[in-house]
Amino acid sequence: MNLLAWLLREHPLIREAKRIIQRTAPSLSCSLDELVVRSRLPVRTVLLAANALDQSQPVDRPPQDLSPLVTTGAPKSALPTEVVTAYANHCSHREEPVLLWGQRRLTLDSAIERACYVLQWLPRKRGRIVFLGDDDAVSPLVAAAAPAYEVEVLDIDRGVLVHVDNAARAIGATLTTINADVSHARNELRRGAEMVICDPCPTSDGSFEAMFWSEASALLQPRGLLVTTFAPSHKPLAFSFGALSQLSRTGFSLRDSRPDFGKYEVFPFEFLPAERTLLQRFHWTSQISQTKSLCAAEKTSDSATATPFDFQQWMNEIGGHYLTTQAGIMDQHALLAQRGAGPIASPLPRPLCRGLRVDAILPVPRRLHRQSSAIALSVDPAMHTLSELSRLGVHPKPEEVAEIHRLSKSSAIVPSGPLAWLGLAVRAIESWERCQYQ
Repeated sequence: MNLLAWLLREHPLIREAKRIIQRTAPSLSCSLDELVVRSRLPVRTVLLAANALDQSQPVDRPPQDLSPLVTTGAPKSALPTEVVTAYANHCSHREEPVLLWGQRRLTLDSAIERACYVLQWLPRKRGRIVFLGDDDAVSPLVAAAAPAYEVEVLDIDRGVLVHVDNAARAIGATLTTINADVSHARNELRRGAEMVICDPCPTSDGSFEAMFWSEASALLQPRGLLVTTFAPSHKPLAFSFGALSQLSRTGFSLRDSRPDFGKYEVFPFEFLPAERTLLQRFHWTSQISQTKSLCAAEKTSDSATATPFDFQQWMNEIGGHYLTTQAGIMDQHALLAQRGAGPIASPLPRPLCRGLRVDAILPVPRRLHRQSSAIALSVDPAMHTLSELSRLGVHPKPEEVAEIHRLSKSSAIVPSGPLAWLGLAVRAIESWERCQYQ
């Protein structure tokens, strides 16, 4: 059996994704967005599994999406129709996301849903709300619906602050913006807030989240409320255990949670030609890349000292991420320099040329355990992977052998054909199991 056929048929991640999709939508008879939400899988893994299913038994899709998108049922009554309309018009064109800061924005409907969720928790008629980062642009809606509250937005990205300020004016709201880096803990904001809202990037040990939640705890008055995110659908469920432990460690007690409440948009550059061909074949359109769950937590004690987090190193690692590569690393560095706060505006070190962890496609006992073995660091990961595959009875084609060698040195995936799906499979497996960074 060749390598691509083995991965699509036998690998546990792809096999489980196919099982979930078949259980969720027999014959793939719903919209792609609904399938992403219901399956709790990232969109590109859904496409990979759909392609695998189509390879084994071709699917004849009708020329339209049959099912409506799953909604969370969040009430919209807190936001007048004219405010939502003006907001939607203003947000139809946004600044380019900075992937080096982990930006991936909520869809428009999901931003409105999050604003409504926040408004449900306001403890009194007036007070102060702080957003620690708001590339999702939820703050203007909250400011419009709760004019008696002071709304303050801190963000590292000047482009985000310009947008939320302009969006607030467009819908008749006012808010205060502050350009600063949460990781430096400069205490630009005064204490005693009733509520803090943030959407930190996910990390397996919760260290990125703890950086935000510790600052939120310091900003909040006793019994103040934190609204934040966890459980990203582009990671295994166990990935969230570290974050949940950090929530308690930073002084919060969980009050409420909403699974998959946040739906995040697909980047315009995200799909390769091979994936776009599959979208056309299934008559699918795509707006939702992945989801996160939302929660409300009450400050019940002072925060413990936060786990140190090297934000500069984190950004440098993101510079080697496959999406940053697709977006263009030099363009991303230019955005960072134009829109950053303080020392983050200075150039980052060039990221090392990093390939994919090709040995991640192997069963765990057969992988290179690089952190525990100095010998493993000297082993060629492509040669090791191919050798172990032969022991498993997998016989890659010559072009697959060459591609595994190339992918071990570069995260760039060929645009179309069988080698594109091979690269996408390796990337999906590596990304699903990546522990330290996004």
